[in-house]
Amino acid sequence: MKRSRFRTAALLALFSLNGLSTANAALIAYHCADGSSLQVEFTADAALLAGPGGKVELPQVVSASGAHYQRGPLSLFTRGREATLDNGRDAPRQCRSLEPLGHFVELSGSVSYLARIALPPDATLTLRLRDEKRRLTLVEQDYELAGAQVPIPFRLAVDRSLIGKTVGLVLSARIEAGGRLRFVNERTAVRLRDGDDAHIDLLLRPAR
Repeated sequence: MKRSRFRTAALLALFSLNGLSTANAALIAYHCADGSSLQVEFTADAALLAGPGGKVELPQVVSASGAHYQRGPLSLFTRGREATLDNGRDAPRQCRSLEPLGHFVELSGSVSYLARIALPPDATLTLRLRDEKRRLTLVEQDYELAGAQVPIPFRLAVDRSLIGKTVGLVLSARIEAGGRLRFVNERTAVRLRDGDDAHIDLLLRPAR
């Protein structure tokens, strides 16, 4: 049902970047199964890896589950406290965050519509969580439905520090099939009480 991609140390120096802005970044420490450690700064749309030659910026890309950051063959996939770092050549490093479990906020729920229309096999669901106040997309995920019908469950995870105490979080959903937009929702405001996880059921309408 889902489409997901996830892909180090040898390539870190090749992608070293200078002058990267780390404003509002969240520094997360990970302990890896091979005994190594990993330091990552997460911004609203990128992950910055600490390496021998400086910091490597991996832009966030679409992921069906968790968060995915990639530059060339170097890739970081995170979900909750887990992280996988892959350089596309060696065995991926499996790591775990040393941060408390509550560091991530999880949004879960379902997507549905009232029309009595079955979705075709090639239908795709796209979910997007945006901070309208800062005009930033925090999470965007695509789901290949492969024949699944509504209600369709979903789960999004976002770093708590990226949300902070801001208001204006909006969750949107759309279903496309055959190259056409089929269903869409009015943007739904997301309210998090004291940063707790939230459950949201989205009701879509036929696209016009």
